[in-house]
Amino acid sequence: MQILIVHAHNEPQSFNAAMKTLAVEELRSQGHSVEVSDLYAMRWNPIASAADFDSRANSEYLTYALEQRHNHTQHTLAPDIHGELDKLLNADLVIFNFPIYWFSMPAIMKGWIDRVLISGVCYGGKRFYDQGGLVGKKAMLAITVGAQPHMLVRGGVHRRFAR
Repeated sequence: MQILIVHAHNEPQSFNAAMKTLAVEELRSQGHSVEVSDLYAMRWNPIASAADFDSRANSEYLTYALEQRHNHTQHTLAPDIHGELDKLLNADLVIFNFPIYWFSMPAIMKGWIDRVLISGVCYGGKRFYDQGGLVGKKAMLAITVGAQPHMLVRGGVHRRFAR
């Protein structure tokens, strides 16, 4: 099986990083092919902008999804998007590995989703639900939540969850 791990944690010694490393080792030992996109290490640009396109269908007004479609067919997507899209399309399983920040994923992960799950390939037109462009692929979330030790004791802000 081809597996892509999209990892988003800014600390290489984090528990998320340890989870990613262990997953790579274990999955490879089982014979799977594993590729990792470590977004912070790659210095991934999370900002969806006109700079993502070498060609514009409409140079006067940016409709990001329509430009994604146009640039995919013209083979003029930004190289970083093209590379990640190739990894995504080659994967049978995608594991998103990240900590919860403010009840959501880190902005860098959201930017990866915004820029890589492109209209006209992954979704759009009749590509929704069981007819989506990623049909047959599996996805998994490997997430962490945390707090400082003083927050998880009796009297701490998260005292309800303290043991």
